Amino acid sequence: MIVAAAFNEDAATLGRFASQNGYEWAFGEGPRDLARQYRIVQQSSKVGIGANGVIVRRDGYGNSDAAFWRNFLDQLRG
Repeated sequence: MIVAAAFNEDAATLGRFASQNGYEWAFGEGPRDLARQYRIVQQSSKVGIGANGVIVRRDGYGNSDAAFWRNFLDQLRG
């Protein structure tokens, strides 16, 4: 599952945006210091977090094609 987070919008606003644009992401709200906890320091960071809360993979800013996401998500599966 892909979960998107933003720190300047709430989950309902993000959900409406996704629905209006045909995105099938899940949106959630977390603690305000979530980005700091996982050392996310740039926009569009991609962080794969395992079920135990440990970072499995981290990638920075940039366009990501379908092959990138397949590989990223495969690594999360273990």
